[in-house]
Amino acid sequence: MPQGVLDTDIEKGLNQLKADFRTWVERKEAAAKAAGDAVLEAANARNSRNNERRALLNATDGEGRPKHPQYRHDDFDPEEESNDRWQARLRVLQEVQLEESRKLAAERRKDWERRLKDQVLNRLNENLQAAERNVRQLRGYLDVPVGGHTYRISQERDQGFATLWRLLDSGFEPTDELAAVARTQEVQSALDELMTAVEADGEGSARSLALLDYRNYHRYDLKMRPAGLKNGPEISFGRSGANMSGGENQAPFFLSMLAAFLQVYDFGGGGRAQHLGLAVMDEAFSKLSGDGVEECLELARNFNLQLLMAFPIDRLGVMAPYADTVVELRKEEVRDDAGFVVQLDNIPIILSPEQVQEKLS
Repeated sequence: MPQGVLDTDIEKGLNQLKADFRTWVERKEAAAKAAGDAVLEAANARNSRNNERRALLNATDGEGRPKHPQYRHDDFDPEEESNDRWQARLRVLQEVQLEESRKLAAERRKDWERRLKDQVLNRLNENLQAAERNVRQLRGYLDVPVGGHTYRISQERDQGFATLWRLLDSGFEPTDELAAVARTQEVQSALDELMTAVEADGEGSARSLALLDYRNYHRYDLKMRPAGLKNGPEISFGRSGANMSGGENQAPFFLSMLAAFLQVYDFGGGGRAQHLGLAVMDEAFSKLSGDGVEECLELARNFNLQLLMAFPIDRLGVMAPYADTVVELRKEEVRDDAGFVVQLDNIPIILSPEQVQEKLS
């Protein structure tokens, strides 16, 4: 392409001056003014260019280190008239070094994603699978009628974590180029969100902390239906628990606790396993009727759990048939001359079967 000012441009400018100004004096003055304006504009442009070059040379990061040390060289004079050397350096940065940096960043990201998969996603998957196994096991324990009802623990995926579930289900492989191409923007956003949560190191938002806790990925509920009605309507304790009586709520709670105890102590092997199975409860049946208590105790007996239970004396008739040992806790008070209690002793006394019957009579 032609360089500098073309003759056609000069001719065009002269013709414009002739058209705008009628006398040669006016034309001369206008030409001088235009030349002066052009010189000023060129000086301003040159100053702006030099200031941009100096800004590039002197730019530093947050620690005071040069951002572009490549330009801090004698070859790069901020007031140099030609821009060839600067353009050549920019071309090297854009076509060579920038591309190398992009490749390095992509490799670092792949390595980060690989570690994210190994250290976070795989661990989340393991915990989620263990939670599903635990729920299946608890369902097996509770698969018996109690108080005219059967109970079932429900486990459903929380839709607030839908994109994370898709990420977990996809068999995420960041080193597979085809998988990377097929990855949707939604799933990629979930991956980025998870990476941000890991980098927060426990100091992120509530959402970030929830992403790293497998217990938040499911919603759980305990549901009850009449025994013998396999397809009968279920009652959700998660939705209806607040509207139920104390007894209606207490039986499911007790059953869930028994199943949880059994799961902790069940090491397999069949029959009565040789291990500790002690469950301690205080007034577990305070709001249950006699039939509900008996069925719960029968379930505990079927589980081969050892129960240590505290209950008021008016429950003795219901509890005694299921007890191997009954201990009565007698309270003795010592009072001073003014009648104030100064000492209180609780004395445990093991009752014989005859004494139990005597208490019941």
